[in-house]
Amino acid sequence: MNKEYISSNLIEDTFRDAKINSMIFIRKDGEVVFSKFYDVSWSEREIPAELLEILPSLRGEEPKTTILMIDRPLVIASSPILRSDWSGEIRGWLVMARYLDDEWVSSLESSIDSKIYFESREDFIGEKIVKSSVYDSLPITVEFENVFYPQFTRLILTYYVYTILGILSAVVVLAYLIDRFIVSRLLKFEEAVRNGKKADEDDYGDEISNLISNYNRMLEKIKSSEEDLRFLFRIMRHDLANIITAAFGYLELAEESEMVRKARRQLERCTEILNIIRSLETEKREIYRLSDVLKPISEFHGVEIEMEGDAEILADEGINIVFDNLIRNAVKHGKATKIFAKVESNHEVRIHFWDNGSGFPENAEKWIFNPEKSHRLGLLIVKEFIEKYGGSIEFLGGSKFLIRLPKRG
Repeated sequence: MNKEYISSNLIEDTFRDAKINSMIFIRKDGEVVFSKFYDVSWSEREIPAELLEILPSLRGEEPKTTILMIDRPLVIASSPILRSDWSGEIRGWLVMARYLDDEWVSSLESSIDSKIYFESREDFIGEKIVKSSVYDSLPITVEFENVFYPQFTRLILTYYVYTILGILSAVVVLAYLIDRFIVSRLLKFEEAVRNGKKADEDDYGDEISNLISNYNRMLEKIKSSEEDLRFLFRIMRHDLANIITAAFGYLELAEESEMVRKARRQLERCTEILNIIRSLETEKREIYRLSDVLKPISEFHGVEIEMEGDAEILADEGINIVFDNLIRNAVKHGKATKIFAKVESNHEVRIHFWDNGSGFPENAEKWIFNPEKSHRLGLLIVKEFIEKYGGSIEFLGGSKFLIRLPKRG
């Protein structure tokens, strides 16, 4: 090495003017024959150990560049020492290093029209495309505008918009078809069934059409059977009336006695029941006061009745059959001598009905209103009439019943 050249040229001012922080000469055998290093404040110091460690990797037939983090990013470049025309045998290597200051970074950003960050970041696609390169242990990130992002975003947005519109259109069409061919037809059919009327038939030829046709045929058969039953019922009622009239005639010829008077009262009761049955055929509803119904029936059966409260209900002559069966059951099976009725009237009429008789046996609630198990036909008739009026009857045990009926409206 030319020591005179080194002492006169490789001085601090030379490094400052060239903006080089370090220069190292390496002989062919790898020995460092000259080295000088200035830190970021341009104070001369020993060659950092990190730089010395990578010197062997900087030797080669081609120039090399790397970056180390020594206080801040340090760009290191090496080149083989050759003739001026880059020929001949390699005599050694020249290594120079420079700290990346803000001025140099700004200059680099201007030259590549991109932003440079010295940090580790993952690649992503968005408004920015980020490319990261790592030289040794220092990652450099270059960020530049993604010109395809707006078009890509619009494409994705358009795809989703058209997909959603397609789904909504399909849902609307499907809803219309379901309403047109299924729901509306079922609603009309439900209304016809609820009113007991013939449903309008259509010619779609599907399962709903078959259901409507079968329902209409069944309804016609039921109505035909009802007409037959009503005709038979009128004949039976007429014949019973004739028999009762004849029985009255025979009693008139018999000698007056207590038994004759009892028989006459029973025949009069039969006549009343026939009149009630005749009125039921019209299904005409009227207003009835409960006390006007209960007291005459109790008197007929020869029992005392104690009522608390009273109310008016909307019913037909069948309401007499209801309480006649309840009181007859109490007298005949429970040997009752007194009937109790507590009437409450709020949003509905509640009748607590019981007697002083023996009542029903245990577990009677399992069979008392069961058509297949009950042997008390009168109680089944009571339940049918009360439900016909829109009410209910509940057995509470012993001789107690709770009857609910709609309030007169």
